Amino acid sequence: MNKVMQVYATVVCVIAIITMLITIANLVSRYIDKSDPMLSGWQDDNLSSFENFKMETMKGIGEDQAYIPDDETLREMYDAEREEKLQKAEHRINRDIIVNRLILIIAVILFVIHWILMRRAMKATTG
Repeated sequence: MNKVMQVYATVVCVIAIITMLITIANLVSRYIDKSDPMLSGWQDDNLSSFENFKMETMKGIGEDQAYIPDDETLREMYDAEREEKLQKAEHRINRDIIVNRLILIIAVILFVIHWILMRRAMKATTG
């Protein structure tokens, strides 16, 4: 029975270590994304500059439309959309960081518990 416990505890420890490595890599990636959320891949490319936004917006406006926004209105639209995208990106990044931290904590707890179980099973087998 102790051999079965050793194998079980060893397998759980290995899985916990793999989970920790993957989670740490994800955390590093999210912290890098957090330093500049607009470059993290969560936003549209047309928000990279006001000129891109203006070009995309003007493409959608037909010549027969009665209202064509001026640059000041377009700038306000750009700023509002950029701020919304930035908030969404920051929310996703923060959510990912929290989830990865929880997974890391759970993996560490599982590792420690099963490491102790494995050592006890080894002592019982040898002693």
